[in-house]
Amino acid sequence: FFFGHFVLKFWTFRFGDYMSKEFATKFKTKKEIKIRNININIAKFDTEDLVKMEINIYNEKNDFPDNSVLKEKLIIDLDKYSLVNNEIKINVENMNINIKGTFFVGFKVLSYFDGDMYVSGGILKGSVSRKKGESWQKISLVSPSINLDIL
Repeated sequence: FFFGHFVLKFWTFRFGDYMSKEFATKFKTKKEIKIRNININIAKFDTEDLVKMEINIYNEKNDFPDNSVLKEKLIIDLDKYSLVNNEIKINVENMNINIKGTFFVGFKVLSYFDGDMYVSGGILKGSVSRKKGESWQKISLVSPSINLDIL
């Protein structure tokens, strides 16, 4: 039984709908952890432009993201040189993010760019998305491939 390789695609200005969406993946831990790195797997990054992304971590309420646990915004500038083995590795160790229980790690693209960016996806992990100003909605089947390095 083969599911194939799933990706989420962020298009250029022509298809601006994805530019206003935020995606988040659910995580669970029984003990308190400290997050060292947030890793987002990129299947394809085909642009010469700088892509601005906001990363966020939310606590959970009723199986959806609730409030951000970050003390300050986490915005990164992504270019083709930022990727190592098709992965964005964001070091957040100095932000002292300690968390326990169920939480979500999310991202959204903040800038338009000329080209394509595909985020790798896994299946049946539990993720959500929302458009700016709207409620979170569950994503069925595919989830952005986000993983964490912890201390």
